[in-house]
Amino acid sequence: MDMKIDLQGSFEAIGKWVVTNYTGDSAVKRTLYSVSDDNSFAIWRPQIRCKANVRIWAFIVKGTGIHTYEISSIKKEVIQVDFTDKEPHWAELGTFLLDGQGEEYIKLYNIQKGNNIRAAEMKFEVLSADGASVQMTQIVEQEGFGLNFEEFIDHTPVVARDKHTDKLWIPAIFSDNMVIQRRMPIRIWGEAKELSEVHISLDNYNKRTPVINGKWEVEFPPLEAGKPFNIKISAGSEEIKVKNVLVGEVWLCSGQSNMELATVRIDNSMNELLGADVPNLRLFKHDMLLNDTSREDVQNARWCQASYSSAADFSAIAYIFGNELYKLIDVPVGIILSSVGGTKIEYWMSEDAFGSDEQIKGSFIPCNYYYGVIAPFTNCNVKGVVWYQGESNETDLNYSIKLAAMIQDWRKKWGYEFPFLLVQLPQYDVWERFENVRKAQRLVSESLSNVGLAVCSDLGDIYDLHPTDKRPVAERLAALAKAIAYNE
Repeated sequence: MDMKIDLQGSFEAIGKWVVTNYTGDSAVKRTLYSVSDDNSFAIWRPQIRCKANVRIWAFIVKGTGIHTYEISSIKKEVIQVDFTDKEPHWAELGTFLLDGQGEEYIKLYNIQKGNNIRAAEMKFEVLSADGASVQMTQIVEQEGFGLNFEEFIDHTPVVARDKHTDKLWIPAIFSDNMVIQRRMPIRIWGEAKELSEVHISLDNYNKRTPVINGKWEVEFPPLEAGKPFNIKISAGSEEIKVKNVLVGEVWLCSGQSNMELATVRIDNSMNELLGADVPNLRLFKHDMLLNDTSREDVQNARWCQASYSSAADFSAIAYIFGNELYKLIDVPVGIILSSVGGTKIEYWMSEDAFGSDEQIKGSFIPCNYYYGVIAPFTNCNVKGVVWYQGESNETDLNYSIKLAAMIQDWRKKWGYEFPFLLVQLPQYDVWERFENVRKAQRLVSESLSNVGLAVCSDLGDIYDLHPTDKRPVAERLAALAKAIAYNE
């Protein structure tokens, strides 16, 4: 499973091809690029979770460039690979390029007894009418525990605690490379040993506060965008430093799979990623956790400066939206991503959102993603929200009621009426497929203040529920944000 992946060189789009996924019930469209004499290339998308868990998902594509309408047949083979060992060992699992613009590699090793390293391989061969072919090997998942890293750049996420101790602690949103919302009060909070005093320094400000019932919180005055600075928090002999902090515009991007779709999987992904080195754009990603009460923090979370490697596995719409917004307003931008494929809107609503409305209160899902991955951010000011969801509610006649209730509830939880941008569902299958949701989105955007609708009915793919033309969607969202949130 040795994969030396090189993404350097020129990239020329040479067509589209179609394969069915492993369940055989839908089509997946990809774009082919020629980067060498044999028309071969590889894409990797790493998910660095923590020191004890690494997942790598890679596409390896070889071929001569077949266009969709030239395909005559598709051959598929699924191979399950299991590398489970009973005894501790040092088995080299593969060599992976860490950065597409450099020569730095990492080697992954399995070093723990009882460690499970598994991969599921799917092999496709697509034949055209003239006999040309494309072969694809997809490493669906490779997962390991207790991995050792060699020459590894710091990609270790901050791991949230479910049960706090009396040690000094702050939520994962306060980590290196974070962006703080400008022109709004800055709250910093956490926990520490009872009866101790916490000292906090932020830029040129200093504050101290007592710890009451194990918790503490301070508020600093609003700041304008400027140069990076550090935050230092101390209590007794304990100290936490948050480095390379920027003040700018923070947006929360949420929804289901079309919001989640990674940049590496969209049209012209190579061009998007080769221009992804934007130090003033910061991306925040974390584990998606269900919960039945509001969590204090998210898990396996970290801020990253936008780069080839951090943008590749990040939401394409969220990344491009942030990048385009940064160009429009010339202020640092931070993007928080909380999205889960296949989720109905009910999974993003607190019990308060349902209220006493008889039409919808029976739909409440007690254990949901609002409590797991939205509630932890409600004490942190944001500029606005981008919402791309609705496919899973296509037959829900009460969708407009739920959408309006969710928006109003989120605003109530944050304590102010922030801009809320909706993505109109693009075309798929037949036009009527999502007409109920589109009508609900339009109704809510017209009835609630400070809600915008990015019209996307001319976009999409009638054959693909997850269209890969994400750039125009993100560009329209950025233009909408400029008009609604910045009055420009």
